[in-house]
Amino acid sequence: MKYRCAPRVHVRVRDMFDPQTIETAPNGEMTVRTTMADDEWLTGMLLSYGDSVQVLAPDFIRQRIADTAKKMLACYETDQKR
Repeated sequence: MKYRCAPRVHVRVRDMFDPQTIETAPNGEMTVRTTMADDEWLTGMLLSYGDSVQVLAPDFIRQRIADTAKKMLACYETDQKR
């Protein structure tokens, strides 16, 4: 799995991943390359970063995060409150 993180979450990322899996760009963005189990925990963890993370690969996880974010947005775009 590969994803890019904004500088504002660098502490969380460095606490969670081995330093050898993290590349830091001059602008402070980090790219993480790691292997993780594909389960609900992974989806929740990635979503917990909000707009501070972008999944780059694999495509099926990237698509799952995008689909979930769209469903979440749809909950707030309706006029109807539950």
